[in-house]
Amino acid sequence: MSTAKSPFNPPKSRVVDDELKMEPMSRRKRWVLIGIAIFCLLIFSVTTPMMMFFGDLFGGGPAVVATAQLPSGRIEIDQQDLEISSRLMGTEKRLLGRDRGRDQKDIIAYTVLLKLAEDMELVIPDGELQVFISSLLAGNPGIQYQDVVRTMGYPSAVMFENALRSTLRVPRLERILLESRIPTRDEVMKTWQDIYGEFQAEFLVWKAEDFVTASLALEPSEEELTEFYASGLDFTQRRELENEDGVAFDGLLLSADALGTAAVAIWADPEEPSEEALQGFYDFNKRFIYLRPEPEEGTEPDPDAGFYLTREELGERVAADFKLHRAALTLLDAASSAEDLAAFAAEKGVEPLLYEVPVPRSQISELERIGASSQLFELFRAEAGVFLDKVIMVDGAALLLRPTKQTPRELPPLEEIRDSVVDYWRESRQPDLAKEAAEAFLARLPQPEVEGDPIVVDQDAFAAAASADGLTAEVLGWVSRQRRASDPVWPGDDKVRPWLRGEIGRTLDDYSANEIVGPLEFTFGDPYVVVARLVDTRDADPAKIWPAELRGVRFQVQSRVREEFSLDGLAYEGLAQTYDIQLTRSDG
Repeated sequence: MSTAKSPFNPPKSRVVDDELKMEPMSRRKRWVLIGIAIFCLLIFSVTTPMMMFFGDLFGGGPAVVATAQLPSGRIEIDQQDLEISSRLMGTEKRLLGRDRGRDQKDIIAYTVLLKLAEDMELVIPDGELQVFISSLLAGNPGIQYQDVVRTMGYPSAVMFENALRSTLRVPRLERILLESRIPTRDEVMKTWQDIYGEFQAEFLVWKAEDFVTASLALEPSEEELTEFYASGLDFTQRRELENEDGVAFDGLLLSADALGTAAVAIWADPEEPSEEALQGFYDFNKRFIYLRPEPEEGTEPDPDAGFYLTREELGERVAADFKLHRAALTLLDAASSAEDLAAFAAEKGVEPLLYEVPVPRSQISELERIGASSQLFELFRAEAGVFLDKVIMVDGAALLLRPTKQTPRELPPLEEIRDSVVDYWRESRQPDLAKEAAEAFLARLPQPEVEGDPIVVDQDAFAAAASADGLTAEVLGWVSRQRRASDPVWPGDDKVRPWLRGEIGRTLDDYSANEIVGPLEFTFGDPYVVVARLVDTRDADPAKIWPAELRGVRFQVQSRVREEFSLDGLAYEGLAQTYDIQLTRSDG
């Protein structure tokens, strides 16, 4: 930062930056420039910018471009003001990333805001300026402050800081103006009514499950069935029909009994493990092989018992498992290079394993002797032909395993599951049959004279049409468009009314009393179709407004009012209306 006078101590007499203003021209200098101007007029072609320049010069100062009515009185905006604003707008764009545009009206709008900030004697505090410059330097590590000043095009830090104050002053003013936009009570209450206005309706429901019998009479064409098989089955249906993924594998099993044989004693390490080694083995493997069993039926679990069996409960088992695990690891490298695994197993005194037919995922945990470990599922994602890089411990044995063949989960050919696919196709047609029944009901109602107009029927006509179809209209009593704390309590198994309230509430402005709404389709879970008749609408009772509702609506309206003001009120047209901006000249 600058060291010549305090970099955060601007002149207090005026808010406008003195360094950005031109010094008054002396009388002698003016006459010299007039002489030069006359010489240029005689020698060179006269252009419009030249005439404007000399007009400003002979007129005693920059030409007035616009005027505006501020609280303190009417002000003039001249060409020099626009040049200052244009430079500050460039600084704002580089430092704050905000592009206000380069049109003359954009610059005039910015100038009015700058003048208004001056009129209000709005000053950026030293602390705010310090924070901004510090964040600017922190965001560009390694750069010096003087480099920033030069990059921004200012000859001194003082001029840069004064320009920065002016640059930050306009956004500060805009925030003040935005925060002053407080919605009126009428605006808040109108929005509250728009959200919580009430309506009453009666409705009919066609459930997909009511068309099971009708769907059994349907037969899909070959083309329909093929298309449904390819893209119509949902996730659950596909999972039901797919063949499970499976894995074939081989390996070696080293049992605790085999560990004591002479054949194993030849290559197994006989050294007793240290206490530290045993504890490390227990800590790493307890989540795989030392989970606490579920209590027997009819017995209460011990609330003090942990998820894992303790060392004390396991006793000598930890040492026995450690030796098994160590011995199996010794075999791992040699087994990987063995060409004949059965011969290798016989040589080492261990049991060979071979599962040539892929075992489905759901059955692998049920395999005799080896199916107790969740680590077996790693066979499905391991590389075929390569031993797992770990020993799998099961009760009293250690396993070395490698997958030999993996079969993916996939949908069988249509020919193998045709009947099941047809059943699912018929099930998929049940919502369509429900919708067709609802549309047939609508077709029997009195139709509007003009095609495309809404169907309008009274209560008696709606009830008669429903009775003809063997249906009885249900009532959705007076409810608000959106959920409220004062909502009626519907039965837990009533899924239609809460959903229907939302469907009608969202589009209530599009309907009037006695109009038909629908058909409306509910497609999740158990599908159904609804046709409703809007009985009437009314305003919600302001006397029953909840404080939380009022706070939420007030915040929503305030956000909307401020957003609209930010887009319109701070643009040239809005400022021109508020501050009576009058243009006095145009530079084309």
